Amino acid sequence: MQELNAIKNLTVAAVNLIAAGVFIVVSPELISWSTVLTIAVGSALGGYIGGRYARRLSPGMFRAFVAIVGIATVVALTLK
Repeated sequence: MQELNAIKNLTVAAVNLIAAGVFIVVSPELISWSTVLTIAVGSALGGYIGGRYARRLSPGMFRAFVAIVGIATVVALTLK
């Protein structure tokens, strides 16, 4: 499960880099660079810290954690 999560994270990073490139070329004036920096730092720290702790969890606990975070995100975005 951890290996699949790492592959997913690399895929998401590649897609986000491509999307960022498109935005930079098409509409650079619409980009909030302070927001970009905040998200980049948070993503890097989250990936590093999350990767360290994910390896310590059993596959069952890891699946449960991913499910709980996913459900909480959907609920939070729906209520917003």
